Amino acid sequence: VMNAAHAAGLSDRIQSFVADVGDWSPDVQLGALVCTSEAFSGLSTEERGRAFELLQAATRDGGVHLVGTIVRGKRGLSVAELRRQYKGWSISIEDDSGSSKSFLARKVAS
Repeated sequence: VMNAAHAAGLSDRIQSFVADVGDWSPDVQLGALVCTSEAFSGLSTEERGRAFELLQAATRDGGVHLVGTIVRGKRGLSVAELRRQYKGWSISIEDDSGSSKSFLARKVAS
């Protein structure tokens, strides 16, 4: 993402953070969040729920979350669980290729 932003001349408008979602607490309003399915591996259902609540609360209205559900044939979070976590958000599923899918959610203005 950062390489693409730099190539497009947008690197001064993007901040990146690499963190464990179980421990990280954003200190700025998020406009976009990209998570791999591995980001939630090892977390219990309750811990995942808390992580999603924290990240969603830190996201401004209109912000988006992109969560990989299947990457290179390896299953991560289910689409059904993500739909439950993102109740009230605008949701779409993107087929990136034959072997990967991404879950995209946009925060609806409250």
